[in-house]
Amino acid sequence: PLVWMPYWSPPEKRDQERMEKGREGLRKRDLPFIERMLSKAGAGGFVCGAFSLADTALMPLAMVLEVDAMNLDEFPRVKDYLARLRGRPSYRAISPRTRVEDASHRK
Repeated sequence: PLVWMPYWSPPEKRDQERMEKGREGLRKRDLPFIERMLSKAGAGGFVCGAFSLADTALMPLAMVLEVDAMNLDEFPRVKDYLARLRGRPSYRAISPRTRVEDASHRK
């Protein structure tokens, strides 16, 4: 999505208008789709019930929304799902908030 690419550039080079356009696309198109998909998810709290490859496809989105701090109150299933996803060790290893030294278990 347009929202994330500018985040990897220096703040002075970020195109805020382009980023907002990306957020709007997420709010209107992507997040409602994911919300509906999660309404059909089985027990276990992940896309296919138990954590699976389907969930790993959403990890980049989880990272973008974590960095962006987008308000997800109108998408409660997405909000809860992302919290579960971010709680997994595999996500914490790649989280934008995790230092490389901590992710690699090096000191």
